[in-house]
Amino acid sequence: MCTFCKEEKITEWICSDCDKPLCFECKRCHLWDFERKDHKIISANIPLESKVYGKQILKNINCKDHKDHFYTNYCIECRCLVCPECVSINSCHKGHTFKTIHTIHEETLEELDSLENHIKHSLLGSVTQKLKSLKDWYNFHEKKFEEEKEKILKYTDNLRKLITKYSDELVDELEQTFARNANVISQEKFKLEQLQRELKRKHYTH
Repeated sequence: MCTFCKEEKITEWICSDCDKPLCFECKRCHLWDFERKDHKIISANIPLESKVYGKQILKNINCKDHKDHFYTNYCIECRCLVCPECVSINSCHKGHTFKTIHTIHEETLEELDSLENHIKHSLLGSVTQKLKSLKDWYNFHEKKFEEEKEKILKYTDNLRKLITKYSDELVDELEQTFARNANVISQEKFKLEQLQRELKRKHYTH
């Protein structure tokens, strides 16, 4: 959709100052408009990330101190934009080092490219490697955990078997002891009952 006529048309152009897509008719009207006559119109087919587009989006900005002049340079010491009047002999920028806006723009793009490459090849690679190391470390500890868990369960099972065996042996021994004591008691009981009968018999005889 064209930003200006609000109709669904092929938008082959972009106003880099307004940052809006234009159809062919609105492109012509845009350039005829007195307030937008200095705007830059570029092809919409230029990738936004390309340096060509980066060059096109530079705008003419009026100096805040000298309204009739545009910023043309960058003061390295003051780290600000300056116009030709700002760098005059009697200005506060006397003796300072300057670079053109286009030079600063190019250097900034190159620095961004360098940073992007650094992120892709160094930082991203480092983070990827650290993530892999963490994953390997996790897998190592997970494997160690499973191994130790298996050992504990196996030891518990063996211990349970030993406890059961020892418990059974104690019960058997207790049963045997009880059987022996019961047998002795039974024998003593039999003897006492026999003695009791003999005593009764002798008593009734007399």
